[in-house]
Amino acid sequence: MKIPSISEIDLAVLLLGLGAGYMISSSGVLDNVFKSYAVSPTTAMRGLCTSEGGKWNGICCSCPNKQCRNKCPTTGTTPGPSVVRRPPTTRPVVQRPPAPTVKRPPQQQTLAPRPSTPPPSRGGGSAATGRNVYKVVGPIAPTSSTRINTAADGDPAVSHRDNQGFACNKCNRETTWIFKPGSAGDWSIKMGSHGGGSDNASLIEFCQWHWDGSAKSGGAGWRCEGPHNKYGKFRGGSGSAPNMMGKSKAGLKGISWPLGPNNMHHEIWYDPTGSGSNWGSGPIAIFDGSPSDCNPISCPVPDGEDNAHCQDTFRIDEDGTHQFLSSSTVEIAPGQRA
Repeated sequence: MKIPSISEIDLAVLLLGLGAGYMISSSGVLDNVFKSYAVSPTTAMRGLCTSEGGKWNGICCSCPNKQCRNKCPTTGTTPGPSVVRRPPTTRPVVQRPPAPTVKRPPQQQTLAPRPSTPPPSRGGGSAATGRNVYKVVGPIAPTSSTRINTAADGDPAVSHRDNQGFACNKCNRETTWIFKPGSAGDWSIKMGSHGGGSDNASLIEFCQWHWDGSAKSGGAGWRCEGPHNKYGKFRGGSGSAPNMMGKSKAGLKGISWPLGPNNMHHEIWYDPTGSGSNWGSGPIAIFDGSPSDCNPISCPVPDGEDNAHCQDTFRIDEDGTHQFLSSSTVEIAPGQRA
């Protein structure tokens, strides 16, 4: 069999594939050439390129001759090895559910604890009367300290009095009495000056209470007195007397301070033990104001008043089964509260 020469092959079209190529010749003999030479298409194309003065780069022929078979697209350039560009791998986007929102309680700012407003001072009393209810400024030197036993006006009982006199400008006071209660009669606490003569003062009294806490015939409670021998009606205020019948010892306090012109605040406190230090959690009776059926109750007292009439008095009208044990008056700080 005659083998056709290379010059007889008319290479019209070159188709390339990955790893193999083939050409379609106008004479239809290229397949016979591959078979005759028993070589692969790629080896045959490299041989053709070299015979025509070109340079085979593994894909196409680079040569100056325009008639080179399988000529590379760009004249005079030798492309490098083919790079297979793969499309970028697109990873599927995983839609994760949003993280749950954790609602935390608002953080509270830690503050230093505020100091609690203490109740009025409960200390400072003398050894005889124990501690006091309100903050003490200092003791009030009594202008008089007398115990009077006289016949009560219109009463067969005897009037026994423990008077704690004070300078009339001492308006914030706490007076304490420790005593043995009686078995009959009644008792009263008077605070301030009842005036007399040319003195225009008045006082307030918590009065006419039996030892068992019942009211004397005619009434009991808060009333005014002033000037002396002029008494107002029982009106206003609050509270009642304790049952002290049969006790070996008890204590009472009378406390006063101004609320303004012609206006005073008064309190009664009770110690059922008579120790002078067991005054409970609050007063047993309170009175605010200045009754209209007496002269104004004020402190300092009006001009012309003398210290002889300024006193806090514990009065007992009975046959003398009681006993006064001790008494004292202190000045308390202004601005107290009930």
